[in-house]
Formats: sequence, C-alpha cells, structure tokens
Amino acid sequence: MNKLPVILLILLSACAQPSLQPVMVAKKMFQVNADEKFINAHSTGDYRGSPSGRDLPADMQRSFLLLQQRDETSTVALNLRQGNLIADKYLFFTKDSGSWKLSGIGTPTLARLNVRKLQAMQALSPAAIDSTLREAQQYTDPEYKTREEFDFIVNSLQLKLAPDDTLIAHFHKYRPAFDSLLIAAKQALRQPYDEYNSLVNTKTPAYRPLLISNISTGGFLPKECIDFHILYDQVGYLYTPDEKYLPELRPDKVMMVRKLGRGWYLYKVAIYL
Repeated sequence: MNKLPVILLILLSACAQPSLQPVMVAKKMFQVNADEKFINAHSTGDYRGSPSGRDLPADMQRSFLLLQQRDETSTVALNLRQGNLIADKYLFFTKDSGSWKLSGIGTPTLARLNVRKLQAMQALSPAAIDSTLREAQQYTDPEYKTREEFDFIVNSLQLKLAPDDTLIAHFHKYRPAFDSLLIAAKQALRQPYDEYNSLVNTKTPAYRPLLISNISTGGFLPKECIDFHILYDQVGYLYTPDEKYLPELRPDKVMMVRKLGRGWYLYKVAIYL
C-alpha cells in the first residue's frame, strides 16, 4: 500500500491547524514552569522572553482578558495576585508568520513618583498637615490650600495607583454621578470653551467623590473621546459614542482601554506623571 498520500494528508492537516489565539499564547507563556521553547518561539520585537511564568512565584494567581484584537495586533491584560499584592500588566502581541507572538509588555513607567508622593503625604501628622496648609496660604497657586483639597489629592493618588478592578468598581459605585457629569460635559462642548481648562468644574459637592480632576477632549486620545482624568493624568475614564474612535493600543502610548458599558471605558497610557 502506498503510504505517501497518508503522509501528505497528515502534513496538510498539521498545516491547516489554526494558530493559537493571543489569550491562549499568554496563558502558556505565563503558566507555572512555562516551556522555554514555547516562550522563545512566541517572542518577537522588544520582548526577549522575560518576564514570563518561569519568573513568577508558583502560588501567584494569573488571569487574562482580551482587550483589543485587530488583524495584525492584539492586547491582553494580565492580572497577577499574591496575597495583598495585585499587579496589572498589558501584553502586546504581533502576528508574525501566521503566529501570534509577544512583542512587548506595557506598564506605567513613572508610577513610582506617585507612590513616593502618596507615601510622603500619608506620613504627615495632623499637626504637620496644618503647618503645610498655613505655609501654602503664602503662595498664589499652591497644589492645595485646605484639608479638603489635601484629602482629594491623597484619595486621587490612591485611586490612580489602584488595580484595574478597583478603578472599575469606583466607576460603577458612582455611575449615576458620572452620567450626570457626562451630560454637563456634552453641554459645555456646545459652547466656546478654553481647551486648557476643565470642561466642567469637578470639585463641586456632587462631583468631588468621583475624584476627577479635569475633563478634556483630544490630546493623546482621539477628539471624539471625552476624557475624565484622575489627578490631571493620562489615567481615568473616557466616553465615546462609537468604539471605532478608540485608539489602537500600544505599549508606548495608550496601553489599556477596558469597556465599562454604554460608551464608557477605563484607560491608561504608558507614561503618566
């Protein structure tokens, strides 16, 4: 019996098998004792095989979520948990020779500055805070002049540095107020406005709990998006009438956009101050 056709069928069947999708590739690369050959075969660009599952503690929990997928690029969120430690990373994949390969990992590169600032503010005693506030009265435009403004910054730093799930929970907790703020922002956009100032005053009693420092459009996000910033930074929430306006995710620019429903999204960029 001629075995050649059988061999050809086996080869053709192997070639016809679809490549692993990005989430599955991510799971295999970050599982406990990940296979080094698999990691090397699915690495490209700036990613050189580390960090991977081989570098993580065995008891660290890992979860994955597809954020965006296009013809040649894809982004997967990686959540890591170990006790009280929670970290979010963003895995960027490129289609290379028909296979999805990890090309880069996104993470806020200047977050340590915010951590140090938060720790310094939290370390102040009530007497030290009062002294700082008295000194602030001497300046025309200090970062804060009152205890309310001081607390707003502390709470905003805590939120900005929090895991994605905490940021999402914060949004849903205050969803009615966010929707009200969106209506006010849309109304402001119908009138002439100063692009250097917030579209809406977010420090009123109704909006202060949202911890939104300012609202803008354009900049690092498409002009069709309305951006609700946390502490004047490129991390917060955005609204857009159509997801076609969302930016393509990149490890060096907008690195995360996560759907919240009815046109709302959570977003982060690679570098924020």
